[in-house]
Amino acid sequence: MTDICPFRGERIKTYTALHLARSNQAMKPSTTLILIATMLLLAACATDPGRECLSDGDCSDGDVCAIEAGRCMPQVSSTALALEVLPPTNNQGWVRQEFIQGTAELQLETAVSLQGIVHASDATAPLPARVRVWRPSQIPGRQRILFETSTPDKARKVHDYVLWLTKGYEYSLFVSPKSPYDLSLPPALESGLQMDDHAKKDVVLDGKDRSVEVVGKVVDAAGKPLPFSVQVRAYHEGGWLRSTPAITCSERGAKACKCKDSASCAGEFSVRIPFGVRNYTMVVEPASAGANRAMTHGQHDPSAVPTLSCKKALLGLLQSEQTKIELPDAFRMPAFQTQVVRTLKVLGGEKTPVVGAQVTYEIDLAVPKVPEIFESCTATYRRTATTDDDGKVVLPLLAYADQDYRLTVVTPPQSGFRSFFQSKREVVNGGVQTVTLDPREKLRGVVVDAEGQPLANTLVEARGFASSDATGVPATDVAATTDADGTFVLYVDPKISFHLHFAPPASSGAPHFSSLSHTITGSVDGLRFVAPRASMLVGRVLLPPTKERTYQQGATGFSVHAFDTAPISPTQLTAVLRATAVTASSGEYRLLLPSR
Repeated sequence: MTDICPFRGERIKTYTALHLARSNQAMKPSTTLILIATMLLLAACATDPGRECLSDGDCSDGDVCAIEAGRCMPQVSSTALALEVLPPTNNQGWVRQEFIQGTAELQLETAVSLQGIVHASDATAPLPARVRVWRPSQIPGRQRILFETSTPDKARKVHDYVLWLTKGYEYSLFVSPKSPYDLSLPPALESGLQMDDHAKKDVVLDGKDRSVEVVGKVVDAAGKPLPFSVQVRAYHEGGWLRSTPAITCSERGAKACKCKDSASCAGEFSVRIPFGVRNYTMVVEPASAGANRAMTHGQHDPSAVPTLSCKKALLGLLQSEQTKIELPDAFRMPAFQTQVVRTLKVLGGEKTPVVGAQVTYEIDLAVPKVPEIFESCTATYRRTATTDDDGKVVLPLLAYADQDYRLTVVTPPQSGFRSFFQSKREVVNGGVQTVTLDPREKLRGVVVDAEGQPLANTLVEARGFASSDATGVPATDVAATTDADGTFVLYVDPKISFHLHFAPPASSGAPHFSSLSHTITGSVDGLRFVAPRASMLVGRVLLPPTKERTYQQGATGFSVHAFDTAPISPTQLTAVLRATAVTASSGEYRLLLPSR
């Protein structure tokens, strides 16, 4: 197609100026006709949304130049998308801020600091700890916004912690002491922390004067102590650890025993929880590697232990002289059956080893008895490993004659073979079992711009969010990049619902966009996805005035992100990044967005 606008930018201005200068000498009929034709040409070119440009001055009123694409496009001053601003560093009083009102001018709020030391209630010396503070995100589908630090800060050579937070929000705080203090001090958890100004807050961990010892015992299904040690911890509602960890006393873990003879207190443990009566979940799980002596031939592997979780026990004391709670019943672990070593080989077509697949064996076990003060208990044995270069994993499992495992194989995104799930998998000792995977379904298509031109080097992502049947195969994300013809090929698991997200390069002038809710049962070819026309959101990120500076200053080097949402269930959304930019020295940013 012939371009009706052969003169662009300064060339049009120069061409027009030249004829105007000549017309001053002598206005001939031919000159008049040339001027009229030039003006008509300018009018026609001014309405061309894709005209070439090097700067905003090359574009007509209401348009701006997308420099990387070298094309003019409409300018917008507001957006329905949520915007997020991130500072280049987090040490100058600026932190992540969110804007959901849709305006292009983003006025930053000065961050406020939360500062203090961490110490025990029965001592004043600062303690090393990890400090985490978070708040919900304002952007739909976003996870909570987390700020964290540690104390002491060796770089600053001080013992206090400092966190810079967005002003005007309510935060939650979780502080966990570092080793070895975690063995005697429970973590601290606090909610409802309103941050409207700078605040000094010393975090007091509950020492022996503000905590209670919970004493109990772990035994096997027959009521006898285990020959090795396991770990016991208590969690509060929401899954937050609220106790010190405990290692049970055993013959192979004698260093955890508080008695001279390990046989007299085998299976016993004690944890500390803060004062106050709350619902707790207590978890019994394998101990860390150094808790037990090395195995000898014929001994049970202490890592091959089910995880027992007992829920909703009302535990704790109000402040009183009592310092100990003794659990009335022992935790009874499921029956331990013969331990076997399971070798599994994962193969694809033509017996090709599938490398990097995550293999999980999982089984639910019956709990012999629920302790008296707990509402319910569950027990699960789960082992996971990743296939090696030969497609193999070797896992220690527990063999149960009357029960089968659930087997899940999740293949890596680049694999051409689909993930696998089997609800009943028999486990036998010796030999090598094999799983042969079917090929993934091939999804082939082309991505073009609004004019039908192919979009090369476009990132295409298929993000799975749900299984459309009862196969149990987890959703897997896969990605590919289009070639020079805008063609892409993705290999996806069938019967998985997924969203397609497209990220064309900035030089194309096409915005990021999505095609939602796809489910396929077989390979598909000939798909065509058209990018919407683009517009440019032009705005500024501004720093507030100070005592020394009474005017608003542009924020330089700040990142600006635009987020949209996509559904992942009837009631749940996920945030999708649509565009990103970095502010210039004036604080200006430009985001390439789909036209409304």
